[in-house]
Amino acid sequence: MDKRYLTLLRNSILNLLFPPVCLHCGERITRQDDFICQTCFAKIEFLDPVITKIEGLSYDYLISIAKYREVIVSIIHNLKFYDFSSISDFIAELMYKPIRKLKLLLDENILIDVPLHPIRKKERGYNQASLISYRLANLLDCEYHNDVLVRVSNTISQATLKHEARAGNMEQAFRLNKDIDFNNKTIILLDDVFTTGSTVEECCKALRETNPKRIIVLTLGKA
Repeated sequence: MDKRYLTLLRNSILNLLFPPVCLHCGERITRQDDFICQTCFAKIEFLDPVITKIEGLSYDYLISIAKYREVIVSIIHNLKFYDFSSISDFIAELMYKPIRKLKLLLDENILIDVPLHPIRKKERGYNQASLISYRLANLLDCEYHNDVLVRVSNTISQATLKHEARAGNMEQAFRLNKDIDFNNKTIILLDDVFTTGSTVEECCKALRETNPKRIIVLTLGKA
């Protein structure tokens, strides 16, 4: 039997047994893979432009897709805290559409995600940034590495700290996991949300040791 037919049959049965609802508002939606309804999708505050040149930090550009508000908060929280790992493909495609034509991403790129500490990863069962990165690397047709950076300290969750305490919390939390040279290549560091930038800055300090041409931080949400 045709594989595509079996997939459609499976999805039809799932939709019948478990009617899909919007992750944000709870209203019925047509397909499970849509995750959010059209009304909520229209509420997403997409950033334009998505890219910002950065001066004086360890990375060169910040690309953020949307403001970290309402619907984007729901999407990220479902991925991180409610074991909704299947939404990662949806997020990757949501990020891909506004960045696919950026000239900076036409270089020889290396996609890397912000690692979780092993204890945190064991508790959650997965690294949400890794799930997004794997799919996005395929869409961008670039290399993906999940073994370059390692998190060496199990820091307190940034979300629980005040703004001024976040930088100190992340200080020296990451290091290179192996000796590697990314000379003349562009590193894209992916995280789910950009708040103060403390986490990605500490990652990029370590990534600078690989001699990249430039480092781009890429996030779905921006606070």
